[in-house]
Amino acid sequence: MRISMYNNIDLHWWGNDLLLIRNICEYYFFEEEEVFFVEHLCKTNKVADLVYNITRELDVDSITVESFIDIFMENFADYFYFTHEETTQLIGISGKRSAYYPLEIHISLTNRCVQNCKHCYKSAGAYGVFINSHMLAAFLDHMAGYVPYICLSGGEPTLHPDFSKIMGRYSSTYDICVLSSGVRVLPLLGVIAKAKRGMIVSIYSSIPSVHDEFAGYKGSYAEVLKSIDAAKANDIPVSITTLISKDNFKDIERLVELMNQKEIGIINIGRISSIGRAKESNLEAMKSIPDSLQEDLLGLKTRHSNVEILSDTECGNALLPFSPLKCSAGTLSWSINEYGQIHPCGVCSVEELSLGVIDGFDESILINRTPYIEKVNKVHLIKHMQETGAVCPFHE
Repeated sequence: MRISMYNNIDLHWWGNDLLLIRNICEYYFFEEEEVFFVEHLCKTNKVADLVYNITRELDVDSITVESFIDIFMENFADYFYFTHEETTQLIGISGKRSAYYPLEIHISLTNRCVQNCKHCYKSAGAYGVFINSHMLAAFLDHMAGYVPYICLSGGEPTLHPDFSKIMGRYSSTYDICVLSSGVRVLPLLGVIAKAKRGMIVSIYSSIPSVHDEFAGYKGSYAEVLKSIDAAKANDIPVSITTLISKDNFKDIERLVELMNQKEIGIINIGRISSIGRAKESNLEAMKSIPDSLQEDLLGLKTRHSNVEILSDTECGNALLPFSPLKCSAGTLSWSINEYGQIHPCGVCSVEELSLGVIDGFDESILINRTPYIEKVNKVHLIKHMQETGAVCPFHE
């Protein structure tokens, strides 16, 4: 008999605390005796060996240890399970004890894109810059072994001249996902296939003309569907992201049904924030949307288990102890833009919240977070959120 852990679960050190994390939104601080057991579990997942090792180390009888294991497995039945599978892999812990490594790093390889999405927070388009590959490599080499996940995005990440090299070098070091427009990526599907978490593409409607107008690229819808079909045919995991606007809110359920016909993984549904191109063009995308929309979306989530509503505030409230931003930004997740600057998240590029730069990265923030938290708490935006109980404006 062995003990295994479900796929959507992570164990991660946060300072001297060991966290049990599910989908980065749900977390649990292990108690001291649970930490002791989990550390032994990471050395051997065979129950008989666990009992033997712990009884010897603590000088207790096997019945006491077996009883503890039964209680632990009952309390954490949603996270761990017994199995007779002999090939079950050992459970690992990411991060480092006494340090504060993020669980995931979101990396914008470029702000160049083949599309011209009218809501784009980066105002990405035909012109832009590429992140310095050598600086990025040095940074990723330094974080390797402690940070398990990276997401490569843009703009369109596949436009970076070193995209294939980056994927080849780090696909075995990190669990990668590629956040892509899905346009003009067919020749690179062999490279994208190296991403263990696959590809996330944006699609805004099941109606071609609505999607194309939103993406600012004629023929985008057809290309995106071809990319999705080709990726699925090559066993590449695919998830999608869509945003609610006055043009597509009546079409969301039909889009979800279409994507489920294609056996899409996660379907993320969010709202447009008034930043980037949306702000520049004074996009009033939320007008004409009924007040009952949130209730409708929650109903959609109930009917389709793979739907995630990105505007949910429960996740943010759950992560409040990690960050004044009421989310995982700047703590369990970091964001690097195409200039090599490290921010809490891709849309929150307030200079006062900067975590540094990748060129000559100052790793003191990984050991002592107090100076950063003190700096963050002085920022007017954070003070306003704390005083009023408001959510981050970038998530509204």
